[in-house]
Amino acid sequence: MFRLFKKKKAEQIDLSEILKDYELPSFPSTVMNLLSLLRDPYSDMEEISRFIEIDPGMNVRVLRLVNSAAFGIVQKITNVHHAVMMLGKARIESVVLSIAVKTCIPTPRVRCFDMEEFWRISARRAVLARLIAHQIHPLTEVEAFTAGLLQDMAVPVLVESKKEHYCRLWQEYLDSNTNNLSEIERDRLGYDHQSVGALMAERWELPEYFVKSIAGHHDGRDVDAAVHIVSFLREYDGPEENEMLFKVAETEFGIGKEEMKRYLESSFNDAEELINLLQ
Repeated sequence: MFRLFKKKKAEQIDLSEILKDYELPSFPSTVMNLLSLLRDPYSDMEEISRFIEIDPGMNVRVLRLVNSAAFGIVQKITNVHHAVMMLGKARIESVVLSIAVKTCIPTPRVRCFDMEEFWRISARRAVLARLIAHQIHPLTEVEAFTAGLLQDMAVPVLVESKKEHYCRLWQEYLDSNTNNLSEIERDRLGYDHQSVGALMAERWELPEYFVKSIAGHHDGRDVDAAVHIVSFLREYDGPEENEMLFKVAETEFGIGKEEMKRYLESSFNDAEELINLLQ
């Protein structure tokens, strides 16, 4: 369990206590069964392929996602068996989790928060994380993609559960020059979306990689470089308006500003397709 800090003393807080009357949805049983298969060392690729193929919705979504420009695979994947064999269990699990979490995140009905813009920035972070990971830690390229997509997944949940109280905090963040929403959340709430997101990831039994990536994406603790860098991509900023991101990428990871601008432009373009695929 992650430890969440109040202003004056540390205490361990349960997710249900934070969310109050809001009940976090569970993954559908078909998703849970598929994840069990993917995590079973004795299950084979044929069995996994057949399971995905008999669920028309999952079949279509997996194929559309892995064949998208956002996912970055050059060779066209023609069927689920091909996808499973080419990507392997861990990477297929990342794809399935992207789809599953997307269906479980609420759409708050409040004026302060634009859900379409939330998924747009999440998609941009996902594509950008994959592009960066491809260059500096390619073995976790797919995982970085999913971690980039999900790193702020607690924000809509906090909006839904806190309503106007979180709206005031959110507006303060948008009006500020900070890249770190967590600082404002900790000051106003005593915890932040990183900690809540990590608790959500634990509740949904996501792999440790994603729990850690969500828990420390702003702080850079126990996370891949790509996941940390994309946390500096702010809502409503264009490819040229990311000075803190440019600074961190260059000084800490040796990625020059012009190279990062190219990554940003590509991620902004490919994110539009990704948003449509996740509908």
